[in-house]
Order: sequence, then structure tokens, then C-alpha cells
Amino acid sequence: MLNIKNLSYSYHQEQNAVESISIKLNSDEVLCLLGESGSGKSTLLKLIYGNLQPDEGIILFNDEKLKGPAFQLIAGHPDVKFVQQDFNLSPFISIEENIGEHLSNLDLDYKKKRIKEVAEILEIQDLLQKQSHELSGGQQQRVAIAKAIAKFPKLLLLDEPFSQLDANLHLKIRHQLMEYLKEHRVACIFTSHRAEDALGFSDQILILRKGKAIQNSTPQKIFASPANAYVASLFGNYNILTAEDASKFGIPRNFLNKYVISYPHEIKVYREGKFQGEVIHSRFFGKEYQIEFIAKNHFFYALHPDYLKKGEKINFDIKNYRWVY
Repeated sequence: MLNIKNLSYSYHQEQNAVESISIKLNSDEVLCLLGESGSGKSTLLKLIYGNLQPDEGIILFNDEKLKGPAFQLIAGHPDVKFVQQDFNLSPFISIEENIGEHLSNLDLDYKKKRIKEVAEILEIQDLLQKQSHELSGGQQQRVAIAKAIAKFPKLLLLDEPFSQLDANLHLKIRHQLMEYLKEHRVACIFTSHRAEDALGFSDQILILRKGKAIQNSTPQKIFASPANAYVASLFGNYNILTAEDASKFGIPRNFLNKYVISYPHEIKVYREGKFQGEVIHSRFFGKEYQIEFIAKNHFFYALHPDYLKKGEKINFDIKNYRWVY
């Protein structure tokens, strides 16, 4: 489906915005580009779509080379759709007309049916007679996605597709879109800075930092074995110890790696714990509390079912961890 080899690009001969990126994506697979702002996520999508001309590398889509602006006046490929953060909706026509803009008028009944289908997936069926200026940012975002999938693309590129949705709608739309992509075997690459989107919506995650690929694997493998502290930080709070300090908490020395990382749910706070700490703060996280505590001059996060007071003494063990360099 999509094969990207050693792709590099820089803006005005500055530091590479994208450096030596390689990706392989099969039909119906979803890849999340995850990283902090400025890591090269949006630039990579623009390179794939053809908005930017690569300095090096090649992009193959079904064995066809995708061309940049140096070789193709109008960006894009008939089977590739790109939803950018500006949404690119026509302001003077209805939402229904926007969604159906690229659908044939030879069969108007089918066109109307198809518009209704994609509108239901994105929960915008009540907005079809409105115009884009009447819609919120989140509604415009959903219209842009509906427009992109209306003509059955084989590859869908989405730049922060859920950024303007509230929490409840976010989960529902994400699930419905995922089901649609799998059912119709549409490959998808989307960008996000939210770990929950990457973990819950993708088959692969590519971690980017300063234009470079840091780690590329399944969500399960990256979460279980982050390449370094930066990768772990993308999934929320974490605990980090040097190799020397880790030995103070019963972790055998490892001379090949520098740091030990554990997640809050891997720190067990209980009466029989071997090590003692002092609570600094308890934060309510819905089903449980995140406990922040100090032990042997080191700061830790842990999860606990009960609120623990500041200054309270606790016992704990590090039940799971991984070494990183």
C-alpha cells in the first residue's frame, strides 16, 4: 500500500523538519504519528500528500511514486485524501454540498445516500442544511472528515482529527471512524499529541522528535518498552531512576542501560511493601487517586483507591519496570 523510504525535508535549509523517515503501511492499517509540537508530524503528512517536495527519499503508493510540487502542479492523488487543520470547507454552500462536492451527479439518489452515510458516521446528519460559518470548530472538523471519506479513498491522512471534540463525542467519533476504516479497508495516518488516541485508535505508532523517528512499533510494545524517557513521557506521568538509584529499591544493576522507568500503576502501595515513602499530594483521577510521594529523596507517582493525606507514611514496591538508555 504505502512505502516511504528515507524521507527528509527541511524548511529554508534549516535543521531538518523530517529526517530519514521510513514507513510501511498496509491496507486497513492505522498509523499514529505521535510527538510533541514541532516534531515533524504535520510536515510528514504534507510530504506524503504532495504539498511539499522532499529533499531526499521516495514515497510509493501501490507501487506508484507520489509526486511533490516540483513535478505536479496540483497536490494530491485520487485515492488519497488529506484533512488539514484548516478544514478547507467552501463557505457559500451547504454542508451537504460540501460533503458531496467530489461525488458524481450522474446518480443523485446514490449521492444523497452516500452523504447521509458518512454524515451519520461523523454525527453531523442534523447539520447538512447549514453553512460552514454557522458551525463550531469541532463540527467543521467532522464535516471535513466526512467529505474526505465520501469518495472511498484508499489512504486517509488526518492532522489532529479529534483536537476540537469534547471528551464524550471524541470517544464515539473515534470508535465509529475506526470501525468504518476497518470495514472498508482504508489505510490511515493521523497525527496526535494525545497518548489515548495513539493507544486506542492505531495499529502502529511512530514516535517523532525534532523530525527524527524515535520508535516505531505496535501500541502495546511501545507502551511496554519505550525506547527512552521521552517516549514514556508521551503516555503521561512516569517514574524514572538512574541505574545507581534503582538499586536502592531492589532493582538489580544493569550496566547496558542508564535509566529505569515505571508507570504509576506499576507502583504498589500496600502495608507489606519493602520501601517507605511520604505522601506529598493525592489527586483524584475518577476511579482512583494518583499519589505523589517522596522516598529516599526521589519523587514517585503511584495509583491508589483511597485518598492519602499529605505527610502520611506509606509502604510500597516497584512491581514492574523497564530499562532504557
